[in-house]
Amino acid sequence: MGMRALVPLTLLALLAAALPVAATSQVHLGLSSSDAATQATVVWVEPEVVDRPEVRVTGPLFNRTFPAVAVPGPGPGVVYEARLTGLQPGTPYTYEVGGRFFQFTTAPRALSEEPVRIAAIADVGIKPTSRAAVNALLEADPDLVIVPGDLAYAYGSADVWRQWFEMIEPAAATRPWMIALGNHEMDTEYDRNLYYQRHAFPGNERWYSFDWAGIHFVALDTWGGDFSKFRHEEAEWLRQDLAANKDAAWTVVYLHAPFYSSFRHGGQAHVVEAFRDILEAGGVDLVVTAHDHAYERTHPLRNDTVVTRNSTVREGLGTVYLVTGGGGQSLYDPKLHPAPNWSAARGKHYHFVELLVNETMIEGRVVATDGSGFTDSFRIEKPPKPKPVDPGPTTTTTTTTTTTRQQTPTGGSPVTETVESPAVGAVLLVLVGAASARLLRRR
Repeated sequence: MGMRALVPLTLLALLAAALPVAATSQVHLGLSSSDAATQATVVWVEPEVVDRPEVRVTGPLFNRTFPAVAVPGPGPGVVYEARLTGLQPGTPYTYEVGGRFFQFTTAPRALSEEPVRIAAIADVGIKPTSRAAVNALLEADPDLVIVPGDLAYAYGSADVWRQWFEMIEPAAATRPWMIALGNHEMDTEYDRNLYYQRHAFPGNERWYSFDWAGIHFVALDTWGGDFSKFRHEEAEWLRQDLAANKDAAWTVVYLHAPFYSSFRHGGQAHVVEAFRDILEAGGVDLVVTAHDHAYERTHPLRNDTVVTRNSTVREGLGTVYLVTGGGGQSLYDPKLHPAPNWSAARGKHYHFVELLVNETMIEGRVVATDGSGFTDSFRIEKPPKPKPVDPGPTTTTTTTTTTTRQQTPTGGSPVTETVESPAVGAVLLVLVGAASARLLRRR
C-alpha cells in the first residue's frame, strides 16, 4: 500500500453509494511480495462495507480462511484485499470470495524441462478489439500475465474502470496480473488513486521485482510523476536489484516507455539514458515495453549495436527489446521507413506476446488477435546447468552395466560417451512431475 492515500473507512461507506457496484465483483490476483511460490493477494470490490470480509482457500492438505482489509481509495464500492500466505510451490488452490469460486496455481520454485507460460499484453482499453485480445489470452492459459502499462483508458471515468476489471476478471482472478505503470494510469488524480487502490505489488508498487519459477521479473516506472525527480533513485534500486539476483535463471524487465520503436512515439531518450546501460551490464535477457500501439522486436543489441541477426540468440549475446502495444485500444502506423537496422520484425496488429520459458530457453511468439495471421517468433538459449553426479553405492561390486549416450558440446559434433555404473540390486526412481493436464481455472 506504499502509494495509497489514507481515507477513513467511514468515507469508504459513503463512496460506495456513488455508483452501483455488483456484489463481489472485479476479482483479480496480484503479488504483494517477491516470492510467487508461497503467496498471492486477492483484490475485489463490494457494493458496501462487509462485516467479516475474508477469503477461504482450499488445496492439498490445506484449508484456511484469510481476513481481508478495506483499501482506502476513491471507489466506487469498497475495495478489499486479502493476502494468502503459507502456500506450497507449484500447487493448485481453490479460493472462495463472496460465494464465488476461483482456482489458481502458485509458481513452481524453479524451472524444469516443462516450460512455464507467460503472457504480455498492454495498451488494452475496453473496446471489442480489447475483449478479443483478453479472451485470446485467456484461451492461451498462461501461468502469469505481465502488463507494461495502459490499462483501461478511463480518463477519470469510474464506469470505464469497472468495465475494465469486469472484462479481465476471468483471466485475472485465476493467475496474477503484474503491471508496470503507464501514462494513461496517470491521466487524472482519480485514475492515479484508483490504480494504486486496486492493485497489490511488492515494494513501493511503482518499481518492484518478483520471482516466478527462477525467472526474475523487474517492473519499472517512467510515468509516476516527474521522472527527473525519481530516476536516479529508481536507477540505483535497479542496479542493486540486478546485482542481488545475478544468479537467476533468466531476467525479464518490463515497463511502458520503449527503448526502441519505429512507430509513432519512437524510442524514449530519457529512458534509454536512465536504464539501458544498467540493463545490459546486468545481463538482462529480455525487455518488454509498450506505448506504441503495435508490435516490434529488435535484434539482440548491446550499446545500440546489433550483435547478431539470428532469431535464435545465445544467452549473453545482447539484449532483445520488444514493443507489445497491440492489446486492443488502437493501432499506429510505422513512422520510420524503411525499418531501422536494429528492427528484426514489426507489425501493425492487435496481439499479445506469449513466452515459453524453461531451464534452457525463452521461446517467444506473437499471437495475433485480429484475424490477420500476423506472427513473429524468437528464441533465447542458454546451456543447461550441469547435473550433480551420483557417486553410487560405496560397496564394492563385481558386475557392471555399460550405458552409451550421445552428447553434443556447444559448437561441436556429437560425442559418444560410455559410462560404467554398478548393477547390484534394484534401483527405484520415483519421478514426481507436474500434472499433464491443466487444472480448470474457474468454476
